[in-house]
Amino acid sequence: MAYTITLTWPGEQNRYLIEELAPPLLENLHLLGTKSELSLFQQIRTNYTRKKYELHLAADSIGPAKIGELTINYYDTKTDKSDSFVTPVYEVKVKATSVAGQRFLWFLLAVMILLGLGYVLRFYRRINRPAAETIPTKTLEQQALQKTFALQGQDPKDLLTGLKKILVEYLESKTGQNLTRKTTNEVLASLEGFENGKREILRQVLEECDRARFNPDLIGQNLAKATVGKFNKLLEPEGKELVE
Repeated sequence: MAYTITLTWPGEQNRYLIEELAPPLLENLHLLGTKSELSLFQQIRTNYTRKKYELHLAADSIGPAKIGELTINYYDTKTDKSDSFVTPVYEVKVKATSVAGQRFLWFLLAVMILLGLGYVLRFYRRINRPAAETIPTKTLEQQALQKTFALQGQDPKDLLTGLKKILVEYLESKTGQNLTRKTTNEVLASLEGFENGKREILRQVLEECDRARFNPDLIGQNLAKATVGKFNKLLEPEGKELVE
């Protein structure tokens, strides 16, 4: 079974930079492989670009199945802005085949093994967990500073990619909201409790991270380090007592 997504826009290929797709959440299906294809065509004297993605899927068992939503992130080189859109959820029905039944049995066996290993691991951690009073507690700011310190030595793109992940995790803990896969504008709109000065710094940091993700050639080592430093300064004074 093939799940196809087709993107079409007027203009040349380099108008939009599209991030590599992450596989959707699948129920009663598994991914065999993916294929993408880029083509150009003309319609009513206008040049168009078409990008086609094919996800080849196989069923695990008979009965209902579901293809979850898929987020497509893109960067507009003309406006220097990034955004995303989400595909709808699709429900399908898998008919009975002997191959599907065999795969389902192997799937159940694998799940049972994983559940057993997970139980053993939880039990081991529980009996080896230190007493609560011996676990040092750090503020959210200290935890974020410790993570950004570990980014040292990476190239600009990896540095800012890691920084954005740390920043989003920090804001999620601060606000109690799910900000993963949100655009920069959506993240900023969720920060109603932040002062305008802090929101402006966060906006600058997030936009630099977006540029590094979609156009890494324009980001130098000095700019990447300055962006990390800007975020670290925002965490002070709450995190300045961090012991490296």
